[in-house]
Amino acid sequence: MIEAVELGADTLIMAGGTGICRLGYYAKIQEQIIHDLGYNCEMVQLGVSE
Repeated sequence: MIEAVELGADTLIMAGGTGICRLGYYAKIQEQIIHDLGYNCEMVQLGVSE
């Protein structure tokens, strides 16, 4: 993801989950890490609507 942002991506897409699934947390954590590293991009989380 960092490589994509360094190459000019301004939006990243990550699969997500709902409920107690850990996959739902990955996009949030990765977005926070990328912002903490000083990169400016948007993280879009794709998931299943309930």
